[in-house]
Amino acid sequence: MKRLAITAETMYTVDQAGVLHNGILLIEDGKISAVEPRLTLPSDVELLDFGRVQIMPGMVEAHSHLIAHDWNHDEDAYEANGSGGSLGKACSPEVDYYYHFDPRHRHLDDALAGGVTSANILPGSGKVITGTGFAAKMYGKTREELVIKRNTGVKIALGENPKRAVGSTGAIPTTRMGSAAVLRDALLKAKEYMASKAKAEAEGKDFSINLQLEPLLPFLRREIPGRVHAHRADDILTAMRIADEFQVIITIEHTTSGHLVADEIAKRNILCTLGPTMGSRSKQEVHAKGFQTAIALEKAGVCFSLTTDASVLAIELIRLAGSLAYREGLSEEATLRALTINGAKVTGIEDRVGSLAVGKDADFVLYDGHPLSLRSSVLQTWVNGQKVWDRATWREPWQKGF
Repeated sequence: MKRLAITAETMYTVDQAGVLHNGILLIEDGKISAVEPRLTLPSDVELLDFGRVQIMPGMVEAHSHLIAHDWNHDEDAYEANGSGGSLGKACSPEVDYYYHFDPRHRHLDDALAGGVTSANILPGSGKVITGTGFAAKMYGKTREELVIKRNTGVKIALGENPKRAVGSTGAIPTTRMGSAAVLRDALLKAKEYMASKAKAEAEGKDFSINLQLEPLLPFLRREIPGRVHAHRADDILTAMRIADEFQVIITIEHTTSGHLVADEIAKRNILCTLGPTMGSRSKQEVHAKGFQTAIALEKAGVCFSLTTDASVLAIELIRLAGSLAYREGLSEEATLRALTINGAKVTGIEDRVGSLAVGKDADFVLYDGHPLSLRSSVLQTWVNGQKVWDRATWREPWQKGF
């Protein structure tokens, strides 16, 4: 059993231990076995003293489309031209993004260079229902080695994207009302299918599996959330009404105008992702983009994580989003949580990652200054107790002669 102790000037645990100065992080077989201000180390423990370095948990990107945007590839058009099926052209819950994942893609190197160690990887928003996502580490050799959670929820989209992408083909929806109707129709059909399946099983009869409806059953049983793309306040409220109607769990993804309905979000204990908070106001529904939403959500007590919507923005920019939010008035604690443990909670992997706590994976990042300073750089990134990225030795592919 390999044991390793890490110490540094400042350690942000984002957990009950708070901020430790010259504390000790003890790692055994890739897991954290102790986080203490002081610790007498056994003789068989290797000690790495990083000196005037600051450590925080590896960041968790809770809403990404990593590896989805291939060169010259229009994701919305691709999704809108799916096979259709019993739910129509605007729904493809049978799509499993796990099979789209390439563990050798350059996006993962970029994530590690930026201090991101885990991500929730989701289908896009070109349909009302676009499939299921999964959570993965940013380092490993195979899908099986990287994946933390196989099904993190059903991706659902309200707002501009599905009505633009699907509506442009002549199919519904062409309006926001249409998107809500398509979603409700799909869930009603899934409820009927679930009841028929249960009846057949109880009676010992054969039952024909519907590959489109089957992935919606865990959602209806509240085993996984519906991850609802909703920028505008009215879309957020529509998502809440439909969640109430079908008694399902949802997260709000993007939450751009969430400051207008922050109290409603808090009242229902809905988890959210917020972002991308940088970039242009590329469509009408993101005209309210700004850091006022983060501040309002913190004030209301909403659990939210910051997101780059990678690769809409580069995943390594997530810390910059946090730094800018911190500069604009988000508290240090809320910012650190929005980059780490809250992303893990939104994704449903907080038992594994998101904070420096006993029993969790030893995923952490070393900085040459305060993690939220615009002048600080990532020095090293560690995953499962292993150093996987080092600024001192890293070379871009072009520098390697590729």
